[in-house]
Amino acid sequence: MKAELFKDELSGSEMYHAMLSTGMNAYFLPLSSDVKISMFHLFTKFGGIDARFRMPETRKVVEVENGTAHFLEHCAFYDPTGQHALIEFYKKGVAANAWTLFDHTTYHFSSAGTNTRKNLDFLVDFVTTPYLTDAVVAKEQGVIAQEIAMYHDDPNWVQEENLRQALFQEHPFRRSLGGDKSAIMRITKEYLQFAYGTFYHPSNLNFVVFAPSKNGMKDAVKYFMLMDNLCAKKGFSQKQAPDYIYTDEPVEVAQKKIVDWHKVPEPLISIGFKGNMSIKGSPYERMRTDVLNDLLAKALFSKSSEAVYKLAEAGVIRGGAFSGDYSSGRGFGMFSVGGSTDDCDRFTEGVISMIREQVRGKLPRELFETLKEAKISEAAKQKELEKPENLEGFIITSLAAGLNPMDAMKVLMDISYEDVLEAGKRYLDTDNYSVAIMNPKA
Repeated sequence: MKAELFKDELSGSEMYHAMLSTGMNAYFLPLSSDVKISMFHLFTKFGGIDARFRMPETRKVVEVENGTAHFLEHCAFYDPTGQHALIEFYKKGVAANAWTLFDHTTYHFSSAGTNTRKNLDFLVDFVTTPYLTDAVVAKEQGVIAQEIAMYHDDPNWVQEENLRQALFQEHPFRRSLGGDKSAIMRITKEYLQFAYGTFYHPSNLNFVVFAPSKNGMKDAVKYFMLMDNLCAKKGFSQKQAPDYIYTDEPVEVAQKKIVDWHKVPEPLISIGFKGNMSIKGSPYERMRTDVLNDLLAKALFSKSSEAVYKLAEAGVIRGGAFSGDYSSGRGFGMFSVGGSTDDCDRFTEGVISMIREQVRGKLPRELFETLKEAKISEAAKQKELEKPENLEGFIITSLAAGLNPMDAMKVLMDISYEDVLEAGKRYLDTDNYSVAIMNPKA
């Protein structure tokens, strides 16, 4: 088996990749040989935003229910005997879990033990061989309905969903990660079986290993061959993955303002702008856009910003309850900024005015350089692999978005002050923004 090497020349970090015989993409990231733990992941590029697909065999377009990815995560944890996989992992002394995000779902375990083959075999078994009965589906419908109710009891969760609903017209990033109750109750055993066969076949799965190593290539091939053999013994053959159908999101927002009421002591407000909503361009170009927009948000909304300080001094914002960021993934991006206030109109006018002034040239170059250096330092420490658990999220989310995480440091080093201002004018110097307000419920 041949593995290709991707290397971050600035930090020396390495990532090995191979396409296995089943069509599965496999990645190995060597950790320092002093590290005592290994981490194994299987993720599918199927998350909350994935709504429409074209089946490779028939070319038929299929739409999936809102919340399907999250529902599949719940059902995957039943192993072929009907036992809950987490309990079985815990019995083995292995830490395991899963997460569902907008563009992927990941199953993983960490272990310092020597039963790698048995643990990987068990992971592949329960992820790819669901135990589906009408009773299991009904049980999980009830569990997920309770989760949805719990989410709706959280004002911050509702506020974030409201902002996406107001901001996006067509893109499924506006959908709820957990789904809605009516959609969940329409899901059947047969529907889930079809979804498993489509999205949980090895052709649509990705295998990622973080493990101590003294010889990266040798260990990469070892882990890749192990996974290939496990899949072969289960009878998997190569299969074409479904084609993702992406939505062209209009420039205009869906709603200028959305107002809601919840159990909050004072009004909450969030302002949102659309970021990069395209999957066009090379992985390097898209990585550059995401890193650039993240740096832009950090510079604009930093607690060290004099402009932010002046807003707090004038009482427009409350410094301790003010924050902003940029979130992105495969084919979506969003800037958001918000906090608590007793005057939502004044907050909106003040923050929008501050953003426009900053991106039109008033953003201090010194602040940008300081934040860039801090981000480089943070990335360098992360890539030293001294704390591998801090690296997991970045690597998995990058790969799920179709990006090469080994490009991140070079991209960051190349970004200039002028690049940040240009991005600010492109995405934020516009009237196409939405406001979500959460008022105290009487």
